[in-house]
Amino acid sequence: MKWVTRLWLKFTKPKAKLQLIANILHRQSAHGAKIIRILTSDNDREVRRAAMLALVMFEGNKALPTLISALADAEPEVRLSAANALAKLHEPQAIPSLVQALDDSDPNVRTAAAHALEALSWKPRTEPETISFSVATGKYDAAAEFGTAALEPLIKALKNPDSPNRFAIPEALGQIQDTRVVRTLIEALRDSNQMVRLKAAEALGKFKDDQAVGPLVRCLRDDFAGLRAAACTSLGKLGDKRCIERVAELLDDPQWEVRKAAVKTLARLGADNLVNRLKPLLADPDHDVREAVVESLAKCNETSALQCIILALADVHDSVRRTAERVIKSLNPQWWLTQAARNAVPELEKAKKDRDYWKRQAAIRVLQKITEATEAETELVTSAKKTVTHPNGHELVEALDELLKDPDRDLRLAGAEVLSRLANQSVSSSLQALLQDPDQWVRSAATQALEKLSAR
Repeated sequence: MKWVTRLWLKFTKPKAKLQLIANILHRQSAHGAKIIRILTSDNDREVRRAAMLALVMFEGNKALPTLISALADAEPEVRLSAANALAKLHEPQAIPSLVQALDDSDPNVRTAAAHALEALSWKPRTEPETISFSVATGKYDAAAEFGTAALEPLIKALKNPDSPNRFAIPEALGQIQDTRVVRTLIEALRDSNQMVRLKAAEALGKFKDDQAVGPLVRCLRDDFAGLRAAACTSLGKLGDKRCIERVAELLDDPQWEVRKAAVKTLARLGADNLVNRLKPLLADPDHDVREAVVESLAKCNETSALQCIILALADVHDSVRRTAERVIKSLNPQWWLTQAARNAVPELEKAKKDRDYWKRQAAIRVLQKITEATEAETELVTSAKKTVTHPNGHELVEALDELLKDPDRDLRLAGAEVLSRLANQSVSSSLQALLQDPDQWVRSAATQALEKLSAR
């Protein structure tokens, strides 16, 4: 090539060189291929990149050495173009260089190299190759299966904002039990990507590490509602009761998902005065929050909690009613016979007058069940009282004693309810025995009955 041409190429501006490459491609000049080969070593990265792609079009597989050399270029854009070009050539000779590119500092180059290897039907043969390939293709969970061996590649990918699907990396790191992971996830709570922050907060809940508590508590006031909810949930998993009051503040959060997370976390942490904290949220505008309240109250062994769940049976939304029905069956199959049911009557009467049709109908059904049970129980108790005072009344008490020993907890509970209404000191010993019953609701019924007897 004439020295004049080389001199011109040396001092011509990049924009003119790019136009020259475009003209050569248009004319398909064989002489132009020599110029393009020179330009693959140009000082300008865009010129090198364009020249390299043009060379592939001119020379095909003959451009392989140039492309392999370009994988070591100082500029990531050039390395990326080289990897993409090699994917089109389908040359097995490029495999070793592409495997090395899986550990490139630029995530886009790593991904392009992985796709090029896939096009060549290449499969990883070693653990490091499998980890590098998995990280490069965004399959972070697959990399995490190798444990601490994948820790550094995953952390490196997390810290690079250009990594594909970066928000999935914290979840993958959460599978690796290592103190370095906790520190990395805590740093990720300050990431510029809000989904990375959210996933980091979720992952920290998998580690029983106290150093995560403070950073997660600070996230409770983040502008991003998803992060507030995730941090709240993870604090519940960590089990540190010192954050209860900070979590309780979120019961008034403007976002429903945050309020729901706060409800569940308070129940999980065993917050004191839980019923009074959660009862106002039975009127929350979001039915998901109300469902969470019902499920959380089911963990409280208190009459007031059962009363709240009974009120939820008359909720305006059918999903809340179904949740209450499911929960209350496991708590007390004969809930309509309890003192909690009788205490709920005034509020149910108000619900009968609600503007919502479904709420009115649900309240009517619940009241009907309680009323019918109360009338039947009153009749039974009246009869029982007469029998107890009869000369042979001890036979009824003996029959009830046998009922209290039945393996079916529902029968024992029914017996306890009857004894609680007899108002006769002769049943005191039977009720005392029930205080040792394995079922909490039977014990609760016995306790209430004994309190009534002592008050009379």
